[in-house]
Order: sequence, then structure tokens, then C-alpha cells
Amino acid sequence: IKNFYSVLSAELEVVRENYKGINIEVYADAAHQTNVQAMIDSVKSSLDYFTNEFGPYQHKQMRIIEFPRYRSFAQSFANTVPYSESMGFITDIDDEDDVNIPYLVTAHEVAHQWWGFQVMAADVQGNTFLIETLSQYSALMVMEREYGRHKVRAFLKHELDRYLTERTRDDEGEVPLYKVEGQSYIHYRKGAI
Repeated sequence: IKNFYSVLSAELEVVRENYKGINIEVYADAAHQTNVQAMIDSVKSSLDYFTNEFGPYQHKQMRIIEFPRYRSFAQSFANTVPYSESMGFITDIDDEDDVNIPYLVTAHEVAHQWWGFQVMAADVQGNTFLIETLSQYSALMVMEREYGRHKVRAFLKHELDRYLTERTRDDEGEVPLYKVEGQSYIHYRKGAI
């Protein structure tokens, strides 16, 4: 296992489900249960797709752990994903036209169990393409299977808008995907497109 981990401490409710011998656990505040089932469903769909396409999952559990909204991100560690309450747990998916961001982000973070923990990148230019862009692609394939191509297109339109806006703020200039390092508008947004 890569020497990369997080430490969290909180009093949280736990929702557990065993899926094909893998314990899926979501640790969340009792008042933040709205998207927990979508996260569990995303983990299950992701495990199915990624195992079929990329090889077996290497752990016996997959844990998602809520942390306060001081920051808004999720990050994958070996079998564990710290996940901001604002990014997934309290996100309001109230419209049929909304892209289910908690579902998509969960699939992206589960994809890192392959892209980043089974396939690791050297500390060179382009390493975030291998880890982040392939995780984005993988998550979009899971999303397409669950919600259809129209939801993926809606998400990609949003990513295109963000890509075009964010690249105007890059003082160093845009590099090709194979050379990207730390420019999220390239490895996430352009990579997804």
C-alpha cells in the first residue's frame, strides 16, 4: 500500500452494506443521510465496472467518511475516502435534470483504487493525467451506465464551461494533457472532455 493516508476523528453514524464480499461503509453525521444510498450505489456500480474492466478490487472494504465543510473535496486513500459534507452529504439533487454529483464523485474516488493505488504514476510531468484523467473517464463510464449518455453530456458541458473559464486564469499557460502537472482545469476538465 502506498504510504498515503488520512486521519479523521468524529462521532458519526455508520451505514454498512456487504456487496460481493466487500464491506461498504459510509460514516456520516446523522443529519446528513440524504445522499448516503447514492454513494453506496455508486460504490457498487463502480466495483462492478472497474473489476470487469481493470481487474479485481484489492481490499475487503471501501469506506467513505464525512468531514466538515471547511474545504470542499473528496480524496481517495487505500480503501478510504474522506469526503466533504458540502460536496456530497448535503448536496441537494432536487431536479431530474441535475447531475448526481455525489454519485459521480464517489465513482471518481473509487476509480482511484485502480488509478493511483494499483497503477501508480512516477513524479514526472503528466502524472496527473494518468491518475486524474483516467479516474474521470472511469467515473463517467459508471455514470453513463446508471443515468444515460444525456447526463454525461450535461456534466461535460459544465466541465467545458469550467475549463474555458479556468484556463483564462492560468498565468503559466496551458500544456498538453501528457505534460500536465497540478493544473486541475486540464487534468479534470479538459481530460473529461
